[in-house]
Amino acid sequence: MAWLDCERTGIFQLGFTFGGRRFKRSLRTRDERVAEATLHRVEESIRLVETGRLSVPANADLATFLISDGKIASTPDLPEPISLGTLFNRYRKRLAGSSTAGDLTTTTAGPIVHWITRPPPRMRLAVFFQLRLRLSLQNTAELLNPDSPT
Repeated sequence: MAWLDCERTGIFQLGFTFGGRRFKRSLRTRDERVAEATLHRVEESIRLVETGRLSVPANADLATFLISDGKIASTPDLPEPISLGTLFNRYRKRLAGSSTAGDLTTTTAGPIVHWITRPPPRMRLAVFFQLRLRLSLQNTAELLNPDSPT
C-alpha cells in the first residue's frame, strides 16, 4: 500500500509499507499529476516484487529501487568536488611526468596556471577595493549633481 503526503511547502512525499516496514521519500515535485503517476508506478512495482516478477537486489535501497521502476538500486555516489588549485596541481604533476613537457601548450599554460592559483597579496586586494570605492563614489556624486561636467 502506498500513499501521498503534501508538505507545507507543497512538495509531495511518497509513503509506502513493504515487509512490515514504513518508507517515506520526497518526490521533489509540486505537481499533483506527477506525484499521482509516481504513486501508481510504485504500487505496480510493489505488486511486481510481491509476485516475484521483479526482484530487489540484496544491497538495494528499496525506496529508490521502487520509485525508479526497478532501474536504480541505490542513489549514485557523486565524486567529491575539487578546488581549482587541486585541479591545477594535478595538471602540473601530469605534465611533469609526460614527454611533452617542453611543447607550446606547457609554456603558455604554466604562467596562466600560476596567475590563477597564486594567493592574492593583501596589498593588491586593498588597492583593488580602494579603486572600486573611489569609482563608486564618483559615480554617485555625478548622479547627485547633474551640473557636473562628465
